Amino acid sequence: MKTAVAIYLVLQTPKDADPAEFVKFLQENYEEFERKKERLAESFCEYKASCELPTNFINEVVPVVGSESTGIVNENSWNSVKMYRFQLEMMKNMDFSQRVGRTDVIFRKLLAIGDMEMSEFSGEHMNGKNATNTQMIYEFSNDLKQGFSSWAKLELQGGCVSTKDLSNYLLLITNYVLKTAEHGKDSNVYWFDVLTHVLEALASALGEVKSQEHRRLLAEFVHTLARGVLEQTAITLSDIHELSARDRLCVFSKTGSNLWLLLRFLKRFSSPILNDDISKDLCSQLNSISTTLQMDKIEGTEIMNMQNAGSLYLLFLLRNSVMKLRERR
Repeated sequence: MKTAVAIYLVLQTPKDADPAEFVKFLQENYEEFERKKERLAESFCEYKASCELPTNFINEVVPVVGSESTGIVNENSWNSVKMYRFQLEMMKNMDFSQRVGRTDVIFRKLLAIGDMEMSEFSGEHMNGKNATNTQMIYEFSNDLKQGFSSWAKLELQGGCVSTKDLSNYLLLITNYVLKTAEHGKDSNVYWFDVLTHVLEALASALGEVKSQEHRRLLAEFVHTLARGVLEQTAITLSDIHELSARDRLCVFSKTGSNLWLLLRFLKRFSSPILNDDISKDLCSQLNSISTTLQMDKIEGTEIMNMQNAGSLYLLFLLRNSVMKLRERR
């Protein structure tokens, strides 16, 4: 084992660095990492033992083990996400009346942190980043996903959420998704995937809603969100024939991402919620995008043609999903 470690260190040592200094650097970083882990674990135990969630911790993004930047994700933000996840786990044992208002604040904080840390990192920003940073943003996005899943189970399942709170949640999610969709080819795929997960968690947690008011809100939410995303997709495709091959490839990728987000979201609903007017409007938009993608003037490489064919297939699946969600009169 020692030999294997030694070989690894020799291979990983930068050409312009002294091996002994490089090993010392690794040891110092490892020890600092272990100290931070211990402090974070102590914080967990402290809050668990007291069973109290400090008000200032909910209302502010509090640095847990320092506020320096670690690679591509700010360490303070990441530790805050971990602590919010921990708080949500603790709330599972609380009555609804005890956690009222707290889950709402945590949900907003998770969205704000995710948007701040991830939404601005486009593919161009990620170029040149090493594997460690790529893995870091992947793990950070997974922590966010787990936090949103816990929030959805706590706040939305069981029909306890009020109409006002549900309306606020849906409006907030719509704004974040449409803001990201507007970024076109420059949006970060990890953040887009996190938002897709938020939509899936929301649709799964609500399940077969019984309240007519909740059903109305959900129908309006689906219509507004889907229409907004499809409109952004149509705008992006409107001048595709004038773009360079590289930009055209990015537009096709973004089109597929937008359609995939909507498909994953709609397929999570287990009962019809859309009226005829909404269904017809969404199908009309889907048909319009399909027509644009099939126009002869869109020419490209084999990869672009494959992406184009994939988007057309997603449009077909989306039309089926919309029709399945249409209420039968």
